[in-house]
Amino acid sequence: MSSLRVWSLKPVTLFLQACAGHVLRGAGRVLDEDAARPYAENTGHLSRTVSGVVRPETVEEVMAVVELAKQFAVALYPVSQGRNWGFGSRLPVREAGNVIVDLSRMNRIRHLDDDDGYVIIEPGVTQAQLEAHLTDAGAKHFLDVTGSGRETSVLGNALERGIAYNSLRVDALSALEVVLGNGQRLHTGFGQNVATRHTYKHGIGPSLDGLFFQSNFGIVTSGTYRLLRRRPQHLTFHLGLSAEALPEFVSRLRTLREEYPFDSIVHIGNRARTRFTLQPLVNQYAREANLSPERAWAAVDRETGNEWTAVGNIKGTRAVVAELERAVKKTFGPLGALRLYSPRLLKFGTAVSRVLGLTGLGMKLKVASTFDGLNHGVPSDAALHAFVDDGNRALTPAESVDRSRTGFSYCVPLAPLTGFDAQRLVDTAHRVCGEFGFTAEMTLNALTAQVLEAVISVSFSKDQAHAPERASRCMRALHTGLMAQGYAPYRVSIELMDLIAQPASAQWQTVKQLKEVLDPHRIIAPGRYNLV
Repeated sequence: MSSLRVWSLKPVTLFLQACAGHVLRGAGRVLDEDAARPYAENTGHLSRTVSGVVRPETVEEVMAVVELAKQFAVALYPVSQGRNWGFGSRLPVREAGNVIVDLSRMNRIRHLDDDDGYVIIEPGVTQAQLEAHLTDAGAKHFLDVTGSGRETSVLGNALERGIAYNSLRVDALSALEVVLGNGQRLHTGFGQNVATRHTYKHGIGPSLDGLFFQSNFGIVTSGTYRLLRRRPQHLTFHLGLSAEALPEFVSRLRTLREEYPFDSIVHIGNRARTRFTLQPLVNQYAREANLSPERAWAAVDRETGNEWTAVGNIKGTRAVVAELERAVKKTFGPLGALRLYSPRLLKFGTAVSRVLGLTGLGMKLKVASTFDGLNHGVPSDAALHAFVDDGNRALTPAESVDRSRTGFSYCVPLAPLTGFDAQRLVDTAHRVCGEFGFTAEMTLNALTAQVLEAVISVSFSKDQAHAPERASRCMRALHTGLMAQGYAPYRVSIELMDLIAQPASAQWQTVKQLKEVLDPHRIIAPGRYNLV
């Protein structure tokens, strides 16, 4: 190739050629803009130009990619598995000139310590992969999973401060290995060769872990993730609530969490969320039970037709579980239909209800059984089946989410765990979503004795004229309205970064200054949780 021809090529093209020729040799490891088009698929209306994709397999390859990006002044946007659904999927914040760094091939479980209860994992490790590894090892610890599906990244979700069924993932992650935008490799916490590096996350001196949660300073290539210990006894409770009973339930839940060793997250879903999530399961049950979908739904509504359904776990020794069971019954029993299940009872009840033809109870137990594994660290694709395209069964449920003709967007504000704040948040969500013609699908999650998270989504048909754009405007209005009430989101979509990163804020000016030190060439995810 002549020197004139070389200098006429775009920097991204030169970067991709250099990666393919010197760093990432092998088929499918470097994709040009045409081959990268599937990476632009997402759950909303978002449009970004993905100029290419690189797929490293080792930390040394990541370091080499960063060096080439500095040389050619190319922006890199790292993703783990790319399942950031409802917040932008795999898309970068800026609209053009981005190369995605797909870390899914970095999927090694580097170490499992079952005595101290942690693993060292790379960003491509999925929930299903880690759960299988722990099962094969006969581990006494388990991975606390999310309901996002089997093929989502553990590390990627934790770096977004994701929330699992029993715990906050941000608290479980430490001892990060990071390739900074300046090219250096950093180990946070105590660094290397310290006996307590993986069990005492704070290290000595200023803590650097927090710099790499929701940031654009570097590419995280591994981390230490703390597992949960399996408990000898476990019960799950389901409580049906009317709309009027919600504030009182939240108030009582706060008291229960303050007075008892009740440490699991309680999930409270509204009817719209329940119907959207359960639709594929109900249809499947109708086929298996030879019922019409209408009869199956009627049976479900008789059992789960409340405006809100709360689900929580009590676990521990036999004595602890017995005490908590009494407390749950006394505290919540007067508010609605309360049922408690052990895994064994769920299995037995499902079989008996099928034999006796108890359609409503059978359907409810089937649903409970399907999702109960999440409480014990068994990931499931059950919540994804609403997005599976019946015309293309070759896709996995995870692959179907972005390609589905059903789109959705998320708003995830935090509020104090009080009945007043819960009701105010719910009322705002219903009002704003209704103004744009949407039904607010909501789950309220009691994260601690003081903090409530809301997961608010709107779903829409991507084929309906103006529906995606209307959903986008709805999400912006919802975020703005909730923030004005003091309910800030803990995570935002790529199209709402401007609501968070404010130029006049000392916090965001400091984040910008840190960028100049850790990524002076501004090559890592420009605009992501930052002014630059």
